[in-house]
Amino acid sequence: MTLERSRLNWNDASDVDPFFAMTGRLMSAWTIEEFLASGDAQVDDVLHKAAKHGLPETRESALDFGCGIGRIARGMRRHFRRYVGVDISEGMIKIARRIHADLSNCEFMVNTESHLRGFADNSFDLVYSWGVLQHVPSKAVVKSYVDDFLRIVKPRGLVVFQLHTDMTLRARLQPRRRLYNLFRSLGIAASTLVKLKLHPYDRYYVPEGEVNDWLLRAGSTILERERHDDHAPHKSMTFWVTKSARR
Repeated sequence: MTLERSRLNWNDASDVDPFFAMTGRLMSAWTIEEFLASGDAQVDDVLHKAAKHGLPETRESALDFGCGIGRIARGMRRHFRRYVGVDISEGMIKIARRIHADLSNCEFMVNTESHLRGFADNSFDLVYSWGVLQHVPSKAVVKSYVDDFLRIVKPRGLVVFQLHTDMTLRARLQPRRRLYNLFRSLGIAASTLVKLKLHPYDRYYVPEGEVNDWLLRAGSTILERERHDDHAPHKSMTFWVTKSARR
């Protein structure tokens, strides 16, 4: 799997059912207001905890890495003067721009690179990524993104990211995703494959110890490691991190 294959898969997901791709719940089960309200609630939870970790009350800008169609954009704009959503899928970004066309100081950008060099150092008060890094098909690329999170966040800002730290053997094999990619390469439509219960949603993991090592080598401070072990096939963790003063 490559980033390009991942881009194509998430474009497929945006065409077939972007709501399901982001939440695991079919688009037919949501209204757009319900969908966005779920993002509002998530933002409130994150910022409540972020305040406990010292996120300043003056909040200028937030980056949402892997924003999809902007489920949390509205909630973020209630707390930050500027919101930037980044996603690998042009299809997702196109929908996000349409949904949030009336939201001021809200940007949606496509990024298909293995880095975030388009953003300057010390640009954001909050860098947030949820349900995204486990879909990146390379540890080196995940590390590159995490390094850039720490580079672009402000010295008193906060980086919050979630990823898988372990997976069962069956989950690692991902037979449905492999079959999906095989049949897509043969020209079979994504909508047909989804009806056959095949899907493009790839999953990978980085052991907790490796992530800890990346963060410590970068000189960052790990404020909290929040475990999410409710789903047995995928062990996940959210890291709450500040950058070092020297960066």
